Amino acid sequence: MGNAVSFGVALVTAWVFTHALVGCLKQAGCVVANYRGLEVPRPAGLGVVAGVCAGALAGAVSASLSGVRMEGVTLLSPIALCLGMAAAGILDDLAGSAEHRGFSGHIGALMRGRLTTGAVKLLTAVLVCAAVALAGRPGGGVAAAARVAIDTLALAASANAINLLDTRPGRAVKGALALLTGVVAAGGGVWAAALAAGAALGYVGFDLREQGMLGDAGSNPLGALVGLAALQLEAVWFWLFLTVVIGLNLASEFASIGKLIETCPPLAAIDRLGRKLPDEGQQ
Repeated sequence: MGNAVSFGVALVTAWVFTHALVGCLKQAGCVVANYRGLEVPRPAGLGVVAGVCAGALAGAVSASLSGVRMEGVTLLSPIALCLGMAAAGILDDLAGSAEHRGFSGHIGALMRGRLTTGAVKLLTAVLVCAAVALAGRPGGGVAAAARVAIDTLALAASANAINLLDTRPGRAVKGALALLTGVVAAGGGVWAAALAAGAALGYVGFDLREQGMLGDAGSNPLGALVGLAALQLEAVWFWLFLTVVIGLNLASEFASIGKLIETCPPLAAIDRLGRKLPDEGQQ
């Protein structure tokens, strides 16, 4: 029951918040040219963050009314993760440039004494992921510290993997939903998955219609929440998930993920599903 409530509230809140947000972003001049050259409000993905936070609170209230008390860490982890990752990404959305790309570009600039917005995002994201991972793994010792480090890597790698897909309308949301489906099927965290899926589905229509763009402030929290659900996987499935998201991160340093998708007919068909055709113009 709590998962259904969280899913529904996250979906509705994400839709309502994004609907209002795209107008505010347009008025504020927070728009960027998308792949077709159309001016699109960004970061509209803050609607996803609002959906997750509202869904988490609604789930906690629903559980309490049912006589089940939700632990503070369980409630706050998705909220803190989404808000922290949104804060990490919003600077890059509003003030970033395309001069430096990928880990190598931002780290290279940092070694030359130049702090990029991408590097600020990376450092902030790692700190946020580490804090959430530490809160979810009480106890001490070398083994516990190692597990916190691995969990931090999983959250951060998952966040950036979805961010890498935010280059075409709907692509990042479809990637997140595909990963969530696999995570839940393998026994991952259902509540975190319900929050992510509900908020993503409430938002995705705006993305597909090119009325909003996730931005780092939306794609990173969504990806991190996928990682949060994956932390509850059994060892073999968790390591498979970690391999996939790290593989996507590493592959992006040497090739375009978008081009790889577009050259694979089945993936390309799914990628275009629901997207406006090039000759449909701007609504």
